[in-house]
Amino acid sequence: MKKITAIFLLVTILIFSSCRDLSVDEKILNNANNEAHLFTINRSSSLVEYYGDYAKEDTYSPTSTEDIKGIYSPLYRKINNERYYFTVKKRYETETQQTAREIYAYINTANGEKHYICADPLCTHTELEECKYLNLIGNIYFGENNVFYMAFMDGFYTGKSDVRWSIYEINLNDDSINIIYQCNKDRSQSQINILFLYDNNIYFHEIDNIESADGSKEYDSAYTLKVLDLTTKKTRTLDTVSSAYIKGLTPLYMSQSVCLFAADGKIFQSDYYFNNEQVIYTFSPNEALQSYYYDEKNSELYFNTWNTLDNHGSIYKFDGTSVSLVEMPHDNIYCFQLTNSKIYYSAYDPYYYGPGMRGGEVYDYTNGKIYSTDRHDPSESVLIFDDGIDFSMNSSYAYLILGDYLYFDYMELRQENGYVWYSMALELKKVRINLKEHTVKYLSFD
Repeated sequence: MKKITAIFLLVTILIFSSCRDLSVDEKILNNANNEAHLFTINRSSSLVEYYGDYAKEDTYSPTSTEDIKGIYSPLYRKINNERYYFTVKKRYETETQQTAREIYAYINTANGEKHYICADPLCTHTELEECKYLNLIGNIYFGENNVFYMAFMDGFYTGKSDVRWSIYEINLNDDSINIIYQCNKDRSQSQINILFLYDNNIYFHEIDNIESADGSKEYDSAYTLKVLDLTTKKTRTLDTVSSAYIKGLTPLYMSQSVCLFAADGKIFQSDYYFNNEQVIYTFSPNEALQSYYYDEKNSELYFNTWNTLDNHGSIYKFDGTSVSLVEMPHDNIYCFQLTNSKIYYSAYDPYYYGPGMRGGEVYDYTNGKIYSTDRHDPSESVLIFDDGIDFSMNSSYAYLILGDYLYFDYMELRQENGYVWYSMALELKKVRINLKEHTVKYLSFD
């Protein structure tokens, strides 16, 4: 059977090739004839749950996060104090229209239960109830004891006339939300991009739109690197930082002894102020960084790259001294997830579904398969998940494996008038599959 897809985006999402379109001889041309039934299963109803050959989850086994302990990545940054955080769309009706707003929720990995971050049992988590957690949807950066930080625009959804980018401190222990830094210009002139939180300090770019010096365009962007002390709530500017790395900087990992960054077509190591630079890896033309994991215990950086010209991906390891290619059971790796004991990955195995509604072509680049291999001896792999037609899962987007459980967002493959697209169900459904017990549970937020 062929596969379907899942992603973290909007209600209806058009999926196009992020890489070059496959040539005719690379396409699987008999898809429609052999698997027309892919488009006949209606999974969109919130009242009907489709299980395929999986059993419905009756009991949940507590999941330890020990196998990811000491590994830093943007994926694991969403996991804190036995909670897996993500945003969901909250749909509701006003007197004049149906609307949808986003709010953070989480799954407790100890008991499997789902919750909104708003703990008020009487709140409907809508603007009608003036839920204060609604519409706070920036990337989260955890401090201590269920306190986290994010950057977003104050008053963006409330009709406020003077909307400004702000840094929020959200304390789930005392149910408080406070703005601890705000731009002195409105959102059209200034914005904030948080880079990382380290040693009780938030490092961020404040990006100001200024008049173009040569008049060739409407404005230029001026990047300033700032540090916000989370104890004193005071901000300072790092004047000594080289401007060569300000724009396009991606911090990979920060500690007192190791600072890893990606910028200007390379991965490099330096100190906080970008002194004593050591180039670790230089990207070739058409090659880009996909994802990365830093193992604090072994001081190892694992990262994968994707070449958009050749449609080819590889995993590399930096051991603190040199970079080496990780020899995997498959030659072409689309995406991966690293733990202390395993490498979970999806190989590039494209499946063509048809033309998109706005041009381009719709693919599942991984055939909905996930493999597992031993991190320390990746010579053989085991196929641990093969989607079939049961669920809308695309391994090229953010799936998460914790223990025996696989999590991903649920989508529906749709076809009309010869065009194909993916659409989210009536409300977000987080799918949880027990890979060992072959069970499934839909975690709906209504």
